[in-house]
Amino acid sequence: MTDSQLLKSSLYNLLYETGEQRAEGRVRSVSLLEEMSLIGFIPSTDYFWYQFNFTSINLNSPVYVAPGLVKFAQDAPIYQYYKNITKATGKRYRIDGRIYIDSFSKDFPTYNFKSIISNGSIKQLPINGKQLLLSFKKFIKSDLLIKNDDETYDYIGREGELELYDGIKKSVAISNDFLCLCSYMNKVTGNPSYAVLTSYDTIRVLSENGV
Repeated sequence: MTDSQLLKSSLYNLLYETGEQRAEGRVRSVSLLEEMSLIGFIPSTDYFWYQFNFTSINLNSPVYVAPGLVKFAQDAPIYQYYKNITKATGKRYRIDGRIYIDSFSKDFPTYNFKSIISNGSIKQLPINGKQLLLSFKKFIKSDLLIKNDDETYDYIGREGELELYDGIKKSVAISNDFLCLCSYMNKVTGNPSYAVLTSYDTIRVLSENGV
């Protein structure tokens, strides 16, 4: 299979082709030979990767996984992972403690956002809507939020944004991109192991009947 064929089978391209993807089935990585099970999606934006080294994800570091949660180092924030992903563009979301809007981060002054995370007051990323309104409302552009009659706020998904959801806790994350949490059996130790891959590097493996 050529590189272009592999790219077409990546989770990123399949999402935009079909409109939705579920964390299930078998996948491979362009950079790794191991076949793995896809078990979750993690919100990811360039802002976290390139602006904040202390929240950047080292794909070679140990991955600590619990039901619905993942951590990349002992002192790192906890990330929630989700089972489903779809396009968020144009959808309306109530801003409360059950929504996490990762893509808001690039609209905040870097010094303010970085200081609040680094002082330990925020333990989990992305930041939920309730925390966003308390800490950053004055920095959020007015055209990104709609104020309701009951003093609550709604957010309209922007072009290219994605909705990650699990269908159990009714929580939703909005992000510009996503990482893929995968599991496999370590051939050396015989123990379950985990890998986190970019959406472009995660290739779906088709079964014999093409599903």
